[in-house]
Amino acid sequence: MTRFLQPGQAYVVESQNPGPVTVSFNETNKVTNQDLVNVFDIGLLNRMDVRLYSQSNFSTNGPASAGIFIDSKENGNNNYDMVDIGHSNNIDETLASLTDDNLASSMQNRSMPMNNEIVKLDVTRYRGQNYTFRLFLDNYLGRDAFLKDKFTNTETAIVPGEALVYNFNVDSQVATSIAANRFDIVFRNSLNTEVPFGSNFALFPNPNKTDKFFISTQGMVGEDVKISIVNMLGQTINVVDTTVPVDGIVEVKSSHLAEGVYSIILANESNQKYSAKLIKNN
Repeated sequence: MTRFLQPGQAYVVESQNPGPVTVSFNETNKVTNQDLVNVFDIGLLNRMDVRLYSQSNFSTNGPASAGIFIDSKENGNNNYDMVDIGHSNNIDETLASLTDDNLASSMQNRSMPMNNEIVKLDVTRYRGQNYTFRLFLDNYLGRDAFLKDKFTNTETAIVPGEALVYNFNVDSQVATSIAANRFDIVFRNSLNTEVPFGSNFALFPNPNKTDKFFISTQGMVGEDVKISIVNMLGQTINVVDTTVPVDGIVEVKSSHLAEGVYSIILANESNQKYSAKLIKNN
């Protein structure tokens, strides 16, 4: 991170006083001799990507109505601080997550979840009746994660490396149906005492500037695996079926990938999955 705003970057200005904020740029503020920096801190993120769609938009690959990020780190803070990004309402459907001090956020930076920890979602300004949540959790956070719908009194597991697609309906005449606090994300201790599949795997080189990358596995020599490359829109770019060689290191071609961030998902024959982020720099 530098003090220079680069092409493609964005920033948020948050005033500590009421009233509008004015930011002025002068020609003398511009420079052309700064090297571009790499993506900041992407390797340290354990991110949950939550997006809200109308069901019609989701079924036709249309845009989301709203979306948020929830990041988890060992040194994170569950209260609102300067590394969180505040939330402003949309004209239509509006989605936020609430920090532990009950402030709305579009991007939260939290600590790793504890048993029975709840992250409250805040959904308002419904304009239709039929909606879809799409939730994607990058990595296992030490606890099992669930989407809780308090209106239907159901919980749905959020499996790391897999997109959870949850369809629901609202009725403007039923207050509990359109309640802003209808949905929570809940974390609980896993009932599975085994080490999560893939916890000792590694993806390299990352960032990737070559025409291939590698996944180092353990204890999988000779097993058939499926490797999926998924972009940040949740679209599967490529699927590779291969067998883990004697050195346990799987090679995957990446010359066809455009610059960007991808989820790499390795699944074995039992459908256990390992997921990691790959940064592609051409």
